[in-house]
Amino acid sequence: MPVTANPDAREFYTYRYFANSRTFYVGKGHWVSGQKTQRVSDRGLWASRKRINQIERGIDHPGLKKKEIQVLLLLHLKYKVEIRWEFLGKRDIKEFEALVQEAEYIKRFLDEGCFLANHDMNPEQHTVDQVIAWVLSGDTTPSHVGDVLEFRD
Repeated sequence: MPVTANPDAREFYTYRYFANSRTFYVGKGHWVSGQKTQRVSDRGLWASRKRINQIERGIDHPGLKKKEIQVLLLLHLKYKVEIRWEFLGKRDIKEFEALVQEAEYIKRFLDEGCFLANHDMNPEQHTVDQVIAWVLSGDTTPSHVGDVLEFRD
């Protein structure tokens, strides 16, 4: 897992992606240089751009092979599912604290029966198809309020 240049800065947080009221990914985020990063909310647009570059320009991007990105794109493109995100736990914490918090949430969600696309800290290692099937079996009326991810088709 990559470590940032200043892991002691209080610029980290934990977040989740969910759809159909089902959490399918937990991540650690970083406010870059005191500026709020858009990585969490912009992940759908990022994945869309990389996918379009791959199709139209033949530019391969290794990030598209990550399970959570495959899940995001398939849920959006194939199943037309609205994907949401939200912050979890404490914000503005050190990187180590965010990693501990991320591990705690992963364990908690797995204990609740979630199928997570996380590779690190996830002993279950569900496949993309298993995660998608689990998300699709959820309630299509979101029980949690979260910001909707944007995508480009």
